[in-house]
This record gives sequence, C-alpha cells and structure tokens, in this order.
Amino acid sequence: MPLTQPRGAFRNHNGVRHAMSSPKSKDRRAVAQRPNIALGAAIISLFAATLAILVLLVLGFSFPSAVLLGWGVHAAVFLVTVAWGVYQHRSGAPIEEDRFNRQDDSGKPNSLRHDSCDDHGQNPLQIFLVTSDGSHEHDLVNSLGRHGHLVHHASDYEAGLDWIRDTPDRINLLIFDMDLPPDIQAGVDALLAFRAQCAEIPVLLLSGSVQRDEFSDHRRAIGDVTLRKPVSRERLMEGMTAVRENFSARR
Repeated sequence: MPLTQPRGAFRNHNGVRHAMSSPKSKDRRAVAQRPNIALGAAIISLFAATLAILVLLVLGFSFPSAVLLGWGVHAAVFLVTVAWGVYQHRSGAPIEEDRFNRQDDSGKPNSLRHDSCDDHGQNPLQIFLVTSDGSHEHDLVNSLGRHGHLVHHASDYEAGLDWIRDTPDRINLLIFDMDLPPDIQAGVDALLAFRAQCAEIPVLLLSGSVQRDEFSDHRRAIGDVTLRKPVSRERLMEGMTAVRENFSARR
C-alpha cells in the first residue's frame, strides 16, 4: 500500500486525534480502555431518576406516583445511555482518553485534522505516534496536524503496537520512539515482530541515542528512517519523505 494513500475509512469526524495510554502489560491488547457501559448508564440513570422524583414531589405529585414516574425515567435514561455507548464503540472511533486535547489561541484544538494536504503534496495520513507524553511529543502532534494528518497516540508501546495489529488497515505510518521501551533490545524485538506481521505499514524511528539522522534504510528490519531527537518540523517532514521513498523502494 503506497504511503501517500490513506488506508481505510477510519476517521474521527470532529477532527481530534485520540491519545491512548494504559499500564504496560504484555497480556493487554487494547489501547483504548473499554469502559463499563452498563455501570456508567446505571449511575447516570439513577441520578436522573432521583432528580426526577424530587422535582415531581415539589410539583405536588404523590410519593408513589413520583417514585413510579422516576423509575420510568431511570429505565429510559439507562436504555438510551447504553445504546449510545454501544453505538460509539462500534462506530469505528474507540472510546479513549484524550490527553492532548488542548486549545491554541484560535480556540481550536491543536490536534485538529486539517483538510489541506501538506507542503510535500502528500494526502492526509492516519499516523500512529508511539511516544511518551512530553512537550516534544506535543510539538510533533501539532506539526503533523498542521499538515493535515490525523494523529493517534499511545504512550504504552506494547499496547500501541497491539492496537495497530488488530486494525492495520486504519494506519498509514507508525512513528516509534526507541527511547520509550525499557531498553533498546525490547524496542528492537517489538519492532521485529511488528514488521513481520504488518510489513505494509512504514515505520519512522525516533531516538535520542543516535548521533545524527539516518535517512538510509540500513535499519529496514525495524524501520525505514531514523531521526535524532529532538525533531524539528522541517526534519520531520524530510524524514517522512525519506520514509516514503525507502518504503517504495523495498516494495
């Protein structure tokens, strides 16, 4: 699959990128933590029923009538909440924790996906960013967002890679921070396994331990390009161009 073509129809229609984080556990496969929809619906509906009973009593209804109508409100709110939760979960946009939904001076979230293409003529991409939650990562998200790309984020590298394996047709590019795993070998092993299973997804590596950017593909077993951190906007765009070229060449 060419890097320049978006994969699948996965879109967050409000434009905001999801940021996913979960405890590091090898047996956890879901990045997006799935909430207990029934429990949440029960709490919301109970609150609504209690409020309805109090309002009805103030309006002069008898206590039995108020309780009966209150439980009707409880049932209705419970069913509507459960239906909404199930719809959100199945609509293709996981219910996730948004850790980067901050606003700039214009009042728009920094992670908005713009409709325009980037300066290099690429179509907007679905990019999965596996990094920690620092200011440098915010800058990366903002740079990619300004170029029209939709960015998903995970600070748990194992859970992030597992999520992509489960939905590979939704991602065009993986940007992976080699400093995130506990040691370099853990990162190499994780990427070797990922490349074996998802060879159609290009990989751009970030590292604070390399001496310089490496645009050749001599690390092709785990990635197509390596950029030294911190990464500027210009170098990030150059790296993505090199990823596209290297990925096309090895295809």
